[in-house]
Amino acid sequence: MLIILEGADKVGKSTLARDLEPDKILHATQPTGDWFQEYAEPLEFYRPGAGLDVVCDRWHLGELVYGPLYRDQSLVGDEQLAYLSLFLASRGATIVLADCDEEVHAEVLRREPDGFLMPEDAEHVLQKFRTVALKNGAIIVNPLAGRQGHAAARKKRLEFVRGIAAMEESDAAPLAHFPLYVGSPHPAILLVGDRPGTLY
Repeated sequence: MLIILEGADKVGKSTLARDLEPDKILHATQPTGDWFQEYAEPLEFYRPGAGLDVVCDRWHLGELVYGPLYRDQSLVGDEQLAYLSLFLASRGATIVLADCDEEVHAEVLRREPDGFLMPEDAEHVLQKFRTVALKNGAIIVNPLAGRQGHAAARKKRLEFVRGIAAMEESDAAPLAHFPLYVGSPHPAILLVGDRPGTLY
């Protein structure tokens, strides 16, 4: 399975990533290269159906939120987002938005200062993540709900995420034989070529 965890700082993404017990966790931090090096190249090794579980703890959607807020621009524009969406679809990725109530989030930020997300930006960031994630087909979970000793809630949350991710992976598994393919597991049109400008 390939799971992309998105959401504001201190909403429980890293805890959820560990709870999912993947074989590998990848972390996206402040981008240092171009969008392809940051968000596509690190996942080129992944093949759906190969028995490897990978969780990305924040990925490209985080750049759409934090880039404009703290650097006045995002490395990911509309064209790059379209490519990354198709790339992730061909890998059977499941995008999960880790979300929580604004008041709970503010309390967590007060107790555990982040150093990156400024408290005055927190509500805006939560709202922006919701907008961006929903536009990109994310499912929403609240990792902070049932955090204190509610094992049943935690178990249901993990089963829900794993169940959706398993379906997405199964749908894309036939594409594992075509590592250069980028697109939906069910394309309406297929363009094939080996040189720019040449289609067969």
